[in-house]
Amino acid sequence: MDKFVQPYVPGSNEAAHIFVLANKPAAAAAGRQRRSVAAAPATGASDNSTGKRSRGVNGLSSSNPKTISASSRCRTFPGEGLVVSAGALYCEPCAKRLGTCLSTIRAHCGLLKDGSHKAEPNQHMQKLEVHLAAEFEAPNRKTRFTQYCNKRRAVYGKTVDPEVNDKRCKLITQVMGAGISLSKLDPLRSMFTSLGADMVGSSKSKEYIGFINEEQIRSIRQDILGKDIGIAIDGTPFNGTETFGVVVRAVGKDLAVIKRLVSLRMLESAMNNRNIAAEVIDVVRDRLDISDRNLVKSFQFDGCAANRKAMRDVLPGFFSQAVYIACCSHLMDNSGKQIDAPRASDFMLKTSSVFSYSFHAKRELVNRAGKTWPRFVNHRWGSKAEVFEFLSTQLPAIEDFIRTFRNSDGRRNKTCQALQDKYLDNVHERRFLLLELAMYRDVLLTFKTACLALEGDDALVFKAYDIIQKVVTTLRLDDLNAYVSLPNVEALLRGNHEGTPDEATLASLRSHVTGCLKDIRSYSSSQFGDGMEVKFRRELDLFKAARIINHVHVRQQPLDDIDPEVLSIFPFISSGDITNLRAEMPEYMNAVTRVRSTYPVRSFWVDNASTLPAWYAVVEKLWLVQPSSAMMERVFSVLNNVFGKQQLSCLNDLVETTVMVRFNETDRTKGSAAQAAALDDEEEHEGGPAQAAALEDEDDEDEGDEDEDEEDTGSGQD
Repeated sequence: MDKFVQPYVPGSNEAAHIFVLANKPAAAAAGRQRRSVAAAPATGASDNSTGKRSRGVNGLSSSNPKTISASSRCRTFPGEGLVVSAGALYCEPCAKRLGTCLSTIRAHCGLLKDGSHKAEPNQHMQKLEVHLAAEFEAPNRKTRFTQYCNKRRAVYGKTVDPEVNDKRCKLITQVMGAGISLSKLDPLRSMFTSLGADMVGSSKSKEYIGFINEEQIRSIRQDILGKDIGIAIDGTPFNGTETFGVVVRAVGKDLAVIKRLVSLRMLESAMNNRNIAAEVIDVVRDRLDISDRNLVKSFQFDGCAANRKAMRDVLPGFFSQAVYIACCSHLMDNSGKQIDAPRASDFMLKTSSVFSYSFHAKRELVNRAGKTWPRFVNHRWGSKAEVFEFLSTQLPAIEDFIRTFRNSDGRRNKTCQALQDKYLDNVHERRFLLLELAMYRDVLLTFKTACLALEGDDALVFKAYDIIQKVVTTLRLDDLNAYVSLPNVEALLRGNHEGTPDEATLASLRSHVTGCLKDIRSYSSSQFGDGMEVKFRRELDLFKAARIINHVHVRQQPLDDIDPEVLSIFPFISSGDITNLRAEMPEYMNAVTRVRSTYPVRSFWVDNASTLPAWYAVVEKLWLVQPSSAMMERVFSVLNNVFGKQQLSCLNDLVETTVMVRFNETDRTKGSAAQAAALDDEEEHEGGPAQAAALEDEDDEDEGDEDEDEEDTGSGQD
């Protein structure tokens, strides 16, 4: 452990504070402060109406709608969701413009002459109920906005109605969540005004970013309040800076996964291990406002040297109950790149170059094969496997293309001619090329499948070990001297393609396969093989122990081999927890026998939460342990999709808040929809307790019918 890091003492933040001050990384130039919007006074807010209220005879209001102001109608019908914008009257729940005619407003709101609602609720009344529920927090949000502005000196002297500011904040948040650049608000401003929205331009809209960012942090704190959390970190180059992000993961009701982007900072330079640790501690302490650091149960990170050193030497001193998992999806991707097949690689890269620089070549391939050439991106997981999969399945069409393709000017393409001379017309080279393509397809498909299976957002800790072991079995990593049998390679060697080779050629081909796989097997064995000294030994042991919460795995094991003691490898599971788990073992095994192997693990634990409380509490913690940091990769995808080349001068607060709103609101929407779907399908899912009980009842009825048949038969014989 780092000698400068003091062990964490519960209730004391002094060591963390000193460490963060000394090691927090410097922000990039894009992280400078932005000006804030001016706050309006708490009282005397403007109603944005045009002109004064008209008075008739004896000071009474005129009955002529043309002389009645929209603000007057708002005061006449309080609580109906009517608002005034740009001098016009609008119904906010229905998003509809209204006139000032008294009878029109009553008909729209479903009101009688005495001011009471009609017995039959109309569409406005239904939308009003939803609107009022959504606006429950609005007064508090307006107060928070006023307080936020009072902390900062107003740039402009003009005051704004708090109601208008609140609506602007909500509208700007929606625009950012849709991935629309705030610089595009100027041409859209007239459209917003015509719809009754008092919207500002692109310049002033950015003054609301600070408050929106604070609201996002506040909602994240509410989402994870009192919950155990897991943290994923990663960095990426963006706009000439090192951008470092932190995503928090929590477990909600019925084991629903909650993912929230907490921080996305643009830094002056790359970070070392102490900078990384300081940034993580600062996010947990200040942004998330977590005083009990034992709530942090897991860290997921890219396995680069700086991250590993921070997780090994620094952070355990502050988060002693957390497990530290290097990204296994990166591991699978890096391992798959170690395959050495020079002919197939050369053929693929040169063929890709033809389609990358020639639209004429792409169109010609579509005419021949009916498909386009897949784009090869070296940093994207599985991209190389997709190209070789396409190359192997469409090889006849590609060979025909290489032999006949000419450039748009009618001349023979030089790259295609070189490929034809080197590989297609040379029988010896073509045989080895076909062998390497078959080997690439088998091996890369294995690694791609494992890589994508480990990058999901659902709980994977209980199945990660089996996913990795499939790769170990396919490559025979238990014995590096053994020959690896691959399906497509063996089909080719058996003579299903290009005739049956003689014994000498067959031996030469097998030797070539062994040589091509030497590097990838050696590298993979050193990373996640069966040895005790492999680099990912700690992660493999954690994943192996977590299989005990998978009812499918438990059902396949002898009863004597199921021991909750294996979970003691997790630092957040105490000896008391193990004792409680043992006490519930009989009920756990009984529950396992009542469901089929097709029943989802999540549904199994949701069903048994009340009967297995100790096990369910442990499952909630294990649900936070992920085998990859793919959450951060999704954040970087949002970052690159939203901010293009025309937005390279954006400040850090705009970048962070935009990505935060888009990522978090998308997860909230998906989470709500997924939870509703899960609740609807849980009872009807194949293999569930309800269906299992029904099947048992059917079996009982069948047995009863058989007994009745026997009795009838017996009575007939008598």
